[in-house]
Amino acid sequence: MRLSHLRSEGVHRELLVLIKQFAFAHREVTLNSGQKSNFYIDCKQVSMRPDGAFALGRLFFEGLLHIEDAEDVHFDVCGGMAMGALPLSIALTLAAFSRNRDLPTLSVRKEVKDHGTKSSIEGPVQSLSQGQILLDEDVVTTGKATIQAAKTLREAGFVVEHGLAIVDREAGGQANLESESLQLFSLFDLSDLGVRQ
Repeated sequence: MRLSHLRSEGVHRELLVLIKQFAFAHREVTLNSGQKSNFYIDCKQVSMRPDGAFALGRLFFEGLLHIEDAEDVHFDVCGGMAMGALPLSIALTLAAFSRNRDLPTLSVRKEVKDHGTKSSIEGPVQSLSQGQILLDEDVVTTGKATIQAAKTLREAGFVVEHGLAIVDREAGGQANLESESLQLFSLFDLSDLGVRQ
């Protein structure tokens, strides 16, 4: 579900300009889902820029508050699958902290590392277990990565029911997430980028 009527409409417009300028490209590509596409949205080109990270932090925090109000939930932590979610979660954590809200972040590894703690989740896991987590995503296509992150976090004891993405590619992800008891919200969809499936 695309979030509409955000209070920070100016920031929302500025972020869309950044996405169109730096993240969106018409070219043949194979997506993480395995699907072929004639366009690509690489949101890391925006989320790892200072202006992009600042805008995303503000908008993701506003989105978090909207979801909490609409769904009657309270998020204790945010996070998602490395690598795409990490800059988003950090931007959200910092935006929350600037508004006197303690919102730690976690990062789910695609593969368990074979050294150190050998953990599949990085961050203050033990102190946050059983908490309600907002999954952060850059681009959702089929939702495969989001579902994988949710399963890992649920196995660790977290409550995972909601996700917030920058862009919903409208390629079945929302329905796939709903089948896993996850509700997806997004800042943008393909119509915002002037793309038709």
